[in-house]
Amino acid sequence: MEPRNVAVWLEALRPHKGLSPALDRVLQTLITNPKIASYGEVGDIASRAQVNPSSVVRCAQALGFEGWPALQRELRAKYLASLTSEETFQTRRKGPLGPGHSAFQQDIQNLKDALESVEPAEIDAVIRRIAGSARVVVAATGTFAAPGQVLAHLGSALGYPITAETRGAVHLSAALTGFGPEDTLVVLTAWRPIGDLVRSARLARHRGARVIAVTDLRRGPFAELADHILVVPSEGVSFFQSVTAATSLMYGIVDGLANVDVDRTREQLAAAQQSWEILQTYESS
Repeated sequence: MEPRNVAVWLEALRPHKGLSPALDRVLQTLITNPKIASYGEVGDIASRAQVNPSSVVRCAQALGFEGWPALQRELRAKYLASLTSEETFQTRRKGPLGPGHSAFQQDIQNLKDALESVEPAEIDAVIRRIAGSARVVVAATGTFAAPGQVLAHLGSALGYPITAETRGAVHLSAALTGFGPEDTLVVLTAWRPIGDLVRSARLARHRGARVIAVTDLRRGPFAELADHILVVPSEGVSFFQSVTAATSLMYGIVDGLANVDVDRTREQLAAAQQSWEILQTYESS
């Protein structure tokens, strides 16, 4: 994505009935200052647009968001996706906390933002869908394969028919063979859309399967393809994206799956313990 596409995206949000002069100045401020808009306080935006802070909030609502924080999260994700990895690396300034604690601090903020971006009811609906599926394929690539593996590994340990496919291409195609209305595809992606994942979601949808997208954009390519979208922040401290919020979400989904049928979960965990002992999986401490 090129920087100008952030402006195109913002313009596409303009309502058909138009905006008042004050709200239009806010929108133009966002278009011409995407970096400042991505990180600035509402007062900074209001000052640049020469409006009251309340006008910034009303502009966000007019563009289809609940308020300024929701718009800023989406805008920041779009802005970061417009940068190359090298540009992202160059814009990151090392803070006084050091690399480790800077990462902790960023992920703490990501988790706080996730509390606002993901509704509990959305998570509950996803848990019900996965629990009731005949087959679940978790598709992810790159670093986002890690939270995908968490869901597949722990979910299968509970007895759910969940597998992960992280290789893409023909492997993903094979995983979706025979997919139908009783099946579910879970896609994990962030930053820029991955062609294999978008096309796989389209294929699954065409075959009547349900699609769940875990992404950092609510208004991305999965908006029309996914039955459920869980938006999690992915901003990192360097040239890469953070998977912390997505991983935490996977833990929550697995916990929900474990509590769908407590008796079944106990049986599955007992069987897993027996398998560990037979296979001598763990060394005695």
